[in-house]
Amino acid sequence: MRKLLKYLFLKSLYIFYSLLVKTVTKDKKTFPKRYVYDLYEIFPSIDRAGFDMKIGLPYIKVDNFNRHDLNRPYEVLQVDLVKNQIIKNIPLSLTCDFVLPIALLDKSGADKASKSVKLTYGDKKATLQLLFKNRFHYIPVRTDFDIKKVSIQSDHELLVVAPPIYRNSDLSNTQSKLKTNKPKLIVHIFVDALSKVLIDSCKTDVMPATKSFFSDGVTFENAYSQSDWTLSSISGVFTGKYTKDHLIYHPRRGDKIKETTLAEILNGEGYLTSLISAVPRLTPINGFDKGFSRCVIAPHKDANYIINEAVEQLNAFDGNQYLFLGLFDVHEANTLQPLSSQVKNLTSDFHYKTIIPSKTLSVLYDKERFAMCANTLTHLDSKLETLYAKIKDYDENAVVVLHSDHGVDFITQNTQRLSREREKVVFMIRGGNLSKACAESIREIREIPSMMLNASNSEETMHYEISEFVKTESIYPNQDYELAIRDTQYVLFFQVPWNDLKDRVRSGYEFKASLHNVHDESEIVESSLSYNVMLRAAKDHYVELINNLIAFESG
Repeated sequence: MRKLLKYLFLKSLYIFYSLLVKTVTKDKKTFPKRYVYDLYEIFPSIDRAGFDMKIGLPYIKVDNFNRHDLNRPYEVLQVDLVKNQIIKNIPLSLTCDFVLPIALLDKSGADKASKSVKLTYGDKKATLQLLFKNRFHYIPVRTDFDIKKVSIQSDHELLVVAPPIYRNSDLSNTQSKLKTNKPKLIVHIFVDALSKVLIDSCKTDVMPATKSFFSDGVTFENAYSQSDWTLSSISGVFTGKYTKDHLIYHPRRGDKIKETTLAEILNGEGYLTSLISAVPRLTPINGFDKGFSRCVIAPHKDANYIINEAVEQLNAFDGNQYLFLGLFDVHEANTLQPLSSQVKNLTSDFHYKTIIPSKTLSVLYDKERFAMCANTLTHLDSKLETLYAKIKDYDENAVVVLHSDHGVDFITQNTQRLSREREKVVFMIRGGNLSKACAESIREIREIPSMMLNASNSEETMHYEISEFVKTESIYPNQDYELAIRDTQYVLFFQVPWNDLKDRVRSGYEFKASLHNVHDESEIVESSLSYNVMLRAAKDHYVELINNLIAFESG
């Protein structure tokens, strides 16, 4: 009777939780798909190498009180299944020091149960008693001589094992693919909503540690995003493509990245690739795990959490690594700030306005929020200083990039969706075989993967051809298509009604276009030879988008 009552109670609780989740997510996809009911999800891997499937597992203990928490951290790895009493052989590159990630799966959600797992490697055998379910255990394996495989067997109904992680590049043939002139460490720091215009508008240096760290590299003064929001923008950074080409723009469809990513290339060259991110959009739903050996996804966590996990990663493994870090602190600058940020503000700055999340265009200039955001940047910079010290300790010649994906609304006073306040972003790079690029030249952040590979002496490249224009586009359901084309003098704003885009109209479509001074975008330029050249480029870009959408839908 007691078991029946417990079962009925939990079933009712989960139904309530699932309804609660649906009211928040509405028709947006969740990960796992059956949130609340499932603690993990196994899904096909779209990586170009490795195991055929991946799993997303909780990165914290999950109980009946936090099963509904949409922001709980989880971990994504490539895996292979090992069924009860079946011996599974895991091939190795010759090595004597590696880590084997293993997880016991249990759909019931039970957190603990001691289960036996047997490992055979070289001339050694070990019996493990694993306690925690639905969490990865990282098992260190060391031998006196190099071995080519490890065998695993369990009395548990089902477990997953991930590819071995080699702890030292000198001990692995896989890692020896790396040339000696390649950096040991490549770090890719993405700060959501870090506007270059915002930083330039501050009266003092709000990020001194970051400025100092990148002082021997290049800080691009005129870098622009290729999209107005995270999903499309970072898809472009991962692939080097415009939104019209990668077509990751729909907030609910769950389209996955198809093109080769920077992480895939570096993984293929022997780097241990890891993603540690607090940015809610960067999930397996759209394939942002593609190419990464390990992902820790912790939505809305602060920089302390992300940087601590990055340091943990660097402390755990001493091999060649590519580390992508997604920071969300600046995006959330309108929320209650940490103590050290709050006390630096003026009393008058505590004037919070109600902000309703929306993709519709609005002018949100907010001087109080501007002041708080400036202090947020200083606070973030102090946390990044710890990371910079760790990077230098790990590899003095590390290739490091810091950039953003888009700007912010609250520092603009015009009505252009793709204004420079919203699209001009921070972009810095240092280390490796860095070419002396012109800091003043106008750049696109989709150049990042090409630039990082070149700086790292990679054998592969992601072709990027520097154009006389930079292009930023906005594609979003039920919203007019917009495109901004910039050079060093002018910006052309180009707009097509949503219905023409929805109906895939390639000729005879309506459009609006206006030419502005790139240094003062409120100033309209009435007559210029550049107008016709830019308008032609805008129309060609739009037609290419329509052609790509038609091909995508037919194939």
